[in-house]
Amino acid sequence: MKAIIVLIAFLFFLHFTKPAFAAFTIYDDSPLTISSSEDIITITASASSLQNTTQYLQIGLTKEGESSNYFGFTKNSAEEWYKYKSSPLTSDLSSYFYSFTPVSGIWNGQISAKVDIDDSGFKGAGNYILKLFKYITSSPSYSN
Repeated sequence: MKAIIVLIAFLFFLHFTKPAFAAFTIYDDSPLTISSSEDIITITASASSLQNTTQYLQIGLTKEGESSNYFGFTKNSAEEWYKYKSSPLTSDLSSYFYSFTPVSGIWNGQISAKVDIDDSGFKGAGNYILKLFKYITSSPSYSN
């Protein structure tokens, strides 16, 4: 009997909840050609269907054709460069990451990155793939 009540409650929950999906659009997501360690990459992005809570972003770069070994620096909201973190702590988000708060679930903006020449993922001049990682404080795992 208890299992039936739990099943009914679960089905009720599924029926009346709406899935929440955030869609990010990066304008010009073609491979990036890096020719110097001083190259700064600035992308323009927009997102919709976001929670109206503070969101955090970082950029990861990886050499085209390589495995997903992300690296690089992202400029945060305080205009400081911070190193890519593959598994950031929740406390890292507000301290280091680029942050924004959507208005009515929508955000448009620019974010900048540059290579980290001391990282093993940096393979010299060539094409690199850029990935935008989004975090919220209630979940330190990323969505992209």
